[in-house]
Amino acid sequence: AFQEAKRKVVDVLLEVYEHVCAPFALQYIVQVIVDTIAQRPRVDLEAPYFGEGYMSETLCQESLATLMSIIARYQVEEELECVRKNCARDDTEESFGFPVPPFEVDQVKKVLLTHKSSSVLGIFDFFPSLDVVARIPDLLACGTHELQRALESPS
Repeated sequence: AFQEAKRKVVDVLLEVYEHVCAPFALQYIVQVIVDTIAQRPRVDLEAPYFGEGYMSETLCQESLATLMSIIARYQVEEELECVRKNCARDDTEESFGFPVPPFEVDQVKKVLLTHKSSSVLGIFDFFPSLDVVARIPDLLACGTHELQRALESPS
């Protein structure tokens, strides 16, 4: 169960990796993927039941995967919406992603579709802001550490 939950986290990170273009961000995402794969569930040997700790670790991984997936989806939607607003010449979707005149949309489509192996690729398939998703585990760990420190310190 824990391995399956880790796989979900890695799947989200791999999806993010496919859509980020900055070299430093790609390197960071790869490191987070490797760290996630290397994770093992924490075991509390003093707890009465082993299953409770294992289940809580599994739930944490599943929650992390869900959170990362939601943030990634939201980030992509927001960035696409921003690009649509910034690049709109008219209110038609057929000109989205194509260069501004003097190139006509039909000419560019014709060039892209002349080869059987080529397909119309969106110019905005890379999302530079998506690398923030890979930082979520570190941010959660820092937040948890700060919360523990605040609870332990006398006021």
